[in-house]
Amino acid sequence: MIILDADNTLWKGVVGEDGINGIKCGVDDMTGKIYNEAQLLFKYFKNKGVLLALCSKNNKEEIKLVFDNKKEMVLSSNDFVNKEVNWLPKNQNIINIAEKTNVGLDSIVFIDDSDFELELVKKTIPKVMTIKVPTNISEYPDVIKQLFPLFNLSSITNEDRAKTQLYLEENERKDSLKNFSDIEDYINSLSLELTISRNEKIPLERCAQLTQKTNQFNFTTKRYTESQIKKMIDSIDWYIFSMELSDKFGNYGTTGLVILKLKNKKALINTFLLSCRILGRKVEEKLFQFLIEELKNKGVESLYGEYYPSKKNSQVSDFYEKMGMKYIKETSNLSKKNYELLIDNFSFKNNINIKIK
Repeated sequence: MIILDADNTLWKGVVGEDGINGIKCGVDDMTGKIYNEAQLLFKYFKNKGVLLALCSKNNKEEIKLVFDNKKEMVLSSNDFVNKEVNWLPKNQNIINIAEKTNVGLDSIVFIDDSDFELELVKKTIPKVMTIKVPTNISEYPDVIKQLFPLFNLSSITNEDRAKTQLYLEENERKDSLKNFSDIEDYINSLSLELTISRNEKIPLERCAQLTQKTNQFNFTTKRYTESQIKKMIDSIDWYIFSMELSDKFGNYGTTGLVILKLKNKKALINTFLLSCRILGRKVEEKLFQFLIEELKNKGVESLYGEYYPSKKNSQVSDFYEKMGMKYIKETSNLSKKNYELLIDNFSFKNNINIKIK
């Protein structure tokens, strides 16, 4: 994530003093042209899946006027997943942005023109990388370009391209939640829908990316490349399906993956993962129910699961047992827990209204 100041960072000047017509970010002015190029670079980052946020000591109304009426602006208000525009200390606002977007502080770059603000962030949240807008403003675009290696911009999926929109839709969901006192009523109001893709129809690049990035709802945290998953798809011993989730606010994209090893009417869950941004909707339970139905249709009689505890996946430690799987004591490998379920004995029901197609 890149968190940006506004005055003298997105444009030349201070909107509260110079007014909307006094700030510069247009190509008809030498200085403004440099800020225009800077905005083009930030827009490039955004289009490649890098989240942008705004952290400015300003009046919200004046910042809104700039985005709404300054025609020279390359960036729009909707290019930012969060805007903390107030008079609070910037280190506090950066922490607020990180919490609201679920982005780690060590994954944030903060850009500002003020030595005071940058030093405050360095001393209080040192995990955040700080970049100063150069005094020689002609160097600004090159400073921004030096950030390219920090972000993986080479392999971009549809979910990466739509990441900002996904976060904006999530903000709408959070606003909607305020109208409900019962979480199940809220989830049912979302009109959740799962779209399942199987084997050769799964989005291969995205599924490989999910295995590389997903840590929280991930039982084995096994990492796979596209070619490795492709080999599984080409083998009769493996069964793979991915899950795409949507609701009334929009499409979350491909956010779930299950990889099964099949043998002699038995199935082993090699990988079962969900993106953290869809947790809390009981989708994992519905997906497990779907898994059982799929295995029944394939004539599978018993299902086995493995759980490898890690620093980040403790939330799934009791999920298999909750679904009715029996814990099998493991003595040879203390870092792994094994589970077993006779398919015909599965009885768990999820009453949340989630459509599957």
